[in-house]
Amino acid sequence: QTRMTAKVCVFVLLCLLLVVRESAGKLGKLNVAEDVASHQKEAFAKADGNGDGQISFDEYAAMLTATLKAAGTEISPEQMKELEEAFKKVDGDGNGGLSAAEW
Repeated sequence: QTRMTAKVCVFVLLCLLLVVRESAGKLGKLNVAEDVASHQKEAFAKADGNGDGQISFDEYAAMLTATLKAAGTEISPEQMKELEEAFKKVDGDGNGGLSAAEW
């Protein structure tokens, strides 16, 4: 199970990297730390579909599915369940959504 969780975490990080990389290519700025913070805010805002300041798993899954679809791939139901478990672990306060700080 630890090996599967590690694979899920790597998968999630790669997907987030794709989003940040896509956004970074559009800006062309030199200040990397500022760019990363800006991209994190932008990715959070995109994922927070209803604008409530929290990203629910459904919002996260929709963003991830769209990102993967644009890359020509998809996620299996089993992988989605694993991602949901990983999402719950990242949800530090256990309220069912990720705040900007947890993001």
